[in-house]
Amino acid sequence: MKTKLKTLLSVFLLFLIFSCKKDQPINDIQNATEDLAKFGLTKEKIDGWLLTHKIPTAKTLLNASIVHEQLKYDELNIELRTNGDRIIIIPLEDVINEKLKVNKSHILNLIIVQSPKKKLKWSMIMDFLPEGGKLQNNLKEKTTQNLLNNQKVKDNGEYKFFDLKGNFLYQLKYKDNKLSSYGSRRRKQKNDGKLSSRSENRCWSWYYVTTYFNEFGGVDHQDWTYLYTECEEDTDDHDGGGGGGNGGGPSDPDPEEEEIDVQIPASFNYTPQAGNYDPDDYEIPEGFPVEYDDYGGPLPVVGVPKRVQFNCYVNITFSPITHIIYSCYAAPVTLQESQSHYQHPTYGWMTRKADLQFKSEFATNYVTEVYAEWSASLMYTWIYPNGTNRTSMPIPWSYSCIIPCP
Repeated sequence: MKTKLKTLLSVFLLFLIFSCKKDQPINDIQNATEDLAKFGLTKEKIDGWLLTHKIPTAKTLLNASIVHEQLKYDELNIELRTNGDRIIIIPLEDVINEKLKVNKSHILNLIIVQSPKKKLKWSMIMDFLPEGGKLQNNLKEKTTQNLLNNQKVKDNGEYKFFDLKGNFLYQLKYKDNKLSSYGSRRRKQKNDGKLSSRSENRCWSWYYVTTYFNEFGGVDHQDWTYLYTECEEDTDDHDGGGGGGNGGGPSDPDPEEEEIDVQIPASFNYTPQAGNYDPDDYEIPEGFPVEYDDYGGPLPVVGVPKRVQFNCYVNITFSPITHIIYSCYAAPVTLQESQSHYQHPTYGWMTRKADLQFKSEFATNYVTEVYAEWSASLMYTWIYPNGTNRTSMPIPWSYSCIIPCP
């Protein structure tokens, strides 16, 4: 009996060992580069692909040659995107921190995306600063995967993304494991397209735009911070800052790389009011002031219209680099309050029910903005204190808006 128990225990321990080994991330497996072979990759293939990038003639913070010399292949890891792409994550030596002018508390990784057909598509450098500046040696498992898949991220903090020349692409900030803000550079043409007094050519002002999200993923507000101005023939240094690892707009991608197809979701909520109201819609709000005549007597209380409010939601996905909208969707319109109980100036406490019929909605993608429209028939039923009621005729309602890419 003891022999059987020992045998069963040994089999169980072997099962645990092999099952744990199977689930280990690649960066915990000895000789990680050997595991690249199953994905049709080798260290030499990755190096060769990186070195096909053009070495820029102008002075830049980085180039592919410098990046390729600072790769920690022994800590390589591979994760997955929902579209089937593989994410090759290779930590970078501290030399890249110095080149990008960030301190050693920032965790830097090179990200290379490979298609299901084993083609290397695009790359970028990810710079992570943990929340509160706490010290951390590496990213938690599946952090990069969840970032690119727009899923909950375990590592809260700031994520900045650069191309292989050190040009800033965009920034994400996560709080409570959710996206709390997104930052990128934008340019606006000065003087509404008129010629600038500084030059006979057109000029643009560059801004750093931070978009803040609420806890539900909706766009809350934006901050625009001026960076510098550039003109068509402006070859001097930029005004008002910029430069360095955070300077300039994204550079043109090298022909060897596909466009970075990262997407960010955002939602917008609009709360228009019904334009029409009935005499029975008047209410006396709590604390409503009483007015008096010249003799000190109270005047009849008129009240204020209790308007119906609608909820109109639009969801979009967009590129944080090019600010191009990939997709959009308008949700069916809803009422903020379908039943209201309020005090009417004449009838006292009464109830109003609102109902939407024949609802329709659509959203059209115009690349950098979305046009959305909702319509419905609105019907009211008023229930008076004596129990009688009255129902309105259908009232046409519609609302439309234009939503620029955040």
